[in-house]
Amino acid sequence: MYYILALITAVISGFTPALKKNYVTNTKDVKTNGDIYLIVNISAATLYFFLLSGCNVPLNLPTMIFSMVFALFGYASVLTGLVAYNYAAVVYITVISGALGTILPFLYELIFTDIVFTPQKIISVFFRVFAIAVILLFNREEKISKKGILICLFFGIIGGASGILVRMYARFPGVESDGSFFFWTNVFHFPLILWGVLKKTNIKTIVSGMKNIKWYNYAFALSSMVINNAITFVSIEIMRHISGTVYSVINGSIHLLASAFMSAFIYKESVTMQTFASVILSIVAVILSLI
Repeated sequence: MYYILALITAVISGFTPALKKNYVTNTKDVKTNGDIYLIVNISAATLYFFLLSGCNVPLNLPTMIFSMVFALFGYASVLTGLVAYNYAAVVYITVISGALGTILPFLYELIFTDIVFTPQKIISVFFRVFAIAVILLFNREEKISKKGILICLFFGIIGGASGILVRMYARFPGVESDGSFFFWTNVFHFPLILWGVLKKTNIKTIVSGMKNIKWYNYAFALSSMVINNAITFVSIEIMRHISGTVYSVINGSIHLLASAFMSAFIYKESVTMQTFASVILSIVAVILSLI
């Protein structure tokens, strides 16, 4: 059942990058669009998890530590993700970050846990590695710049580290509820965002920028937040029952399929033979991870 749930959540979340990209594209003339995105989303997410937890969000020391570290990862991920869309196509972001998001949890579970991987599951990880190699090493048409590659790699490292942290929380004794974890993550996340925003601009400029953003662009931003946070919430329960590596293979591969579809048919971005090969490799990786 949890494998099916992982597939369903991966399909749903695979299309959320389109919501983010629409926001970024539609608001590119607003200089503070990224800052506004962060402030609106973190405020809404904090309320979202407070209500989701039935207004009951206790805090103890382990939960506080996990929440603070996850807040740091979240802040870095959001900032890097917004920048990445300016330097790389959706499919490149998904391929590179998705591969690293699989490799890092695999190394963690291989080295630090007692999980025994079957040959099929180990091979599935290598297929995810091949998927990124095809894009990076055989991209003769140079559809992505060196700066774009570096940003995507950094984005992937953050994502992989975040996945490890969530898996650790899911199995750590003595922590509070998942709702408390995410609520306090957002509470700790908010001052980081506010500090980062006020370093670059001021409240008056932010308010002025907000007035220049149409309501449907806020809908894109908030829809992405609601979907991703709900799936992250469910992912903790999934990783209590299946390996974080397997979850990463399934999630990353489905994301790639969704991104390839969006690149080709929604954004009309060029999908090369290398990208097509990466899609095939990722499909094989999902099949092997389920065997």
